[in-house]
Amino acid sequence: MAVLLAALGLLGVGLVYFRWSLPFYPAVGKFAARNLPFHRAYWMLTKNTEMCPAKEVFAGLGEFLRTAEAVEWAARRCRLRQRAASGLELWDTPYGPLWFPKLLEPATVHFAVAQWKVTAYPGLPLRRGDVVIDCGGFVGDWTKAALAAGASRVVTVEPAREQLECIRRNLAKEIQQGRVVVYPKGVWDREERLYLGHHESNPAAHAVTDKTSGPGEWIDLTSIDKMVAELKLDRVDVIKMDVEGAESRAVRGARETLHRFRPRLAIATEHTDHSLQNNRDVIQAVRETAPFYTRKCGYCRLGSGGVIPETLYFVP
Repeated sequence: MAVLLAALGLLGVGLVYFRWSLPFYPAVGKFAARNLPFHRAYWMLTKNTEMCPAKEVFAGLGEFLRTAEAVEWAARRCRLRQRAASGLELWDTPYGPLWFPKLLEPATVHFAVAQWKVTAYPGLPLRRGDVVIDCGGFVGDWTKAALAAGASRVVTVEPAREQLECIRRNLAKEIQQGRVVVYPKGVWDREERLYLGHHESNPAAHAVTDKTSGPGEWIDLTSIDKMVAELKLDRVDVIKMDVEGAESRAVRGARETLHRFRPRLAIATEHTDHSLQNNRDVIQAVRETAPFYTRKCGYCRLGSGGVIPETLYFVP
């Protein structure tokens, strides 16, 4: 009887596996057919199901695969044009010239461009006229995409000096027009001054740290609520967070904003040594701060603990 039940269970998983992956997510179906034996598919579908239902697993892995293909596409089309005296690098990309911080790996450029091609955060709908807060603006690449999608105004939040200079160069016209407001602080749950450790080969991974030695800089942090009040924003429709481990604190510092405006959220969660636990912490922070939000998993990867989401979406 136990063998029969196990066989029926595997059959059910198989039906779900092929029903959801092949017709609706061709990239996942292609990947599964080539790389995933049946027992691997079963393992994927039965790990970490408390945060990623099976259908979202395949959608998230599809996003992962489309991005990987786009990275290869970008690598063939991006070229370093100029290195400024300050070390900043001007790259030619399919979406126009973009400035990036010095000494970065080309893969960082390729990934940024790839996300543009596949529409980074596809589970976060952007609507014409939206007012957007881009937490973790890096070089303004996602801000540009948000404006292209119809956002009327973007507050680009970035604390790192070199990234801020890149944003000001890449978005000079939009800043002059008032469509972009550059906010030179990090987001946190209160006002504080902390050390931002530098990831020298990947400036997109700079993160607040307890260590105050080694490459880095001191930065000012504030809460989203204080920033919204300071800028006198009368609406906030979307918040994107890519803040290298500060997600839970940033959510807790946005309580008033979330309750008043109920913006749609996209939160990147891959930025700690314990990604699965970081996902749980972010989910708990949203649940405690604004319990009226519902959650959906986005971009996923396979890890030793099963399927690990790297993006969570929250809709009020």
